[in-house]
Parts: sequence; structure tokens; C-alpha cells
Amino acid sequence: MSKLTAIKLLAGAFLVSASMNVSAFAQDVLVVNSAKVFQTSRAGEDMRTKVSQIENSMKSELQPEATALETEGKSLAPQLQGKTEQTIQQDPALTSRVQAFGRKQQTFAQKREVRAGELMMTERVAKANFAKALSDAIIAVSTRRNAKVVLDASTMLYIAPGVDVTDEVVSEMNAKTPTIVVTRQKLPPRQTAPAQ
Repeated sequence: MSKLTAIKLLAGAFLVSASMNVSAFAQDVLVVNSAKVFQTSRAGEDMRTKVSQIENSMKSELQPEATALETEGKSLAPQLQGKTEQTIQQDPALTSRVQAFGRKQQTFAQKREVRAGELMMTERVAKANFAKALSDAIIAVSTRRNAKVVLDASTMLYIAPGVDVTDEVVSEMNAKTPTIVVTRQKLPPRQTAPAQ
């Protein structure tokens, strides 16, 4: 056997061995598009609906106060029209009314800020609950498929056919976890600094 023939045989054996190892590895790796699972699963839809309902409830709670402030601001505007700050300060009743209105606006802005923080916290907890359900579904699918690694599709440049199990994960979630617990979160009351 010539040296060239031996090298060709060795190279061929290496390529066959490498391709077998790659295909064996590929069967151990699955890919899931978690964003698609969030968008298309019943659990994702349920979570989005519940968060939206909580957000609308928060807006409804704030609306009467917002409307009252708007009405008060409109009634105050004609009394302030054409007046300078100095002129307003010379009218104690008007000054008092303007200051009271400013305090009301500030209090309302703080309430709105608290509600926004509560909504963010509600969404964060709901997403954590969704992530747990997603993880359980991925583990179930990967166990059935004897996979050793599951990657998110967002980090992949190419996904071979048969490796993407997103639809299977969606089906698993729809069967096992069609709803997500979403509870409105409350921020603790603000502590005011002691007067010095």
C-alpha cells in the first residue's frame, strides 16, 4: 500500500468518524424559540391578558382623581390668565388655591409612579412564573427526546430540520400549564424621612 493510499484511507476514516460524532451530537441538542412560545402558547396569552386587566384596573383607580385635577386646573386657569407670579402672591386666597392644587398634582404624580412600579413588579413576577412553566415543558420534551442540551433559537445562526422543538414545547405547555398565576403586586408604603 502506498503512502498516498494510506493517507487517503486515514482521512476518509477520520471524516466518517467526525460526521458520526457530529450527527450524534446534533441528536443530543434541541432548540426552542422561547419568544415564539411566549407569543403562541395559551399560557403566554393568558399571562398577557391578566397583566393587561391589572393595568386597566390601575388606570380605572386613578381616573377619577385625574379627571378632578383636570377640572380643577381648567377652573383655575382663567383666574391665573394674564397674572404674573408677583400679582398672584398679592392675592392670598388665589395663592393658597394654587399651592393646594400643586400639592394635589404632586400627590397624584406619586400615586401614578407607585402604580407604574407595581405594574412592573407584577409583570416581573408573572414572567418568572411563565419561565418556570416554560422550563418544565422544555425538560419534559428534552427528556422524551433524550436531549442533553437545549438552546434558545435567538442565539442560533442555523437550525437543522428536526432540531427545533418549539411547537412541541408549546403543545406541552398548552396541555400541562395553559394558565399562569398573575397576582397584582403592591409596593410597600414609602417611608418619609424624619424631620431634622
